[in-house]
Amino acid sequence: TYADAHTQAMVRQIMQTMGFSDSYAVHVMYLNDRGLEEFGVENLIASANTILIDQEWFASLSLDEQRFLLAHELAHIYHHDV
Repeated sequence: TYADAHTQAMVRQIMQTMGFSDSYAVHVMYLNDRGLEEFGVENLIASANTILIDQEWFASLSLDEQRFLLAHELAHIYHHDV
């Protein structure tokens, strides 16, 4: 499922700060830990234009931790390091 509106807003704000083009779209989706295991990761991963997050784990983090992790994954996308 797509991430909630608050998480989507954080991503848009971070993207704006990082200098992403206004037309660039990044999808943020929640998967459970079993879905992420298929990618060989435990809690989040980025692809060319998608960030997949374990929802329960992400919700347990502070807002600062959430912002940091989203910015980190967006940096991978921005630099085509996915």
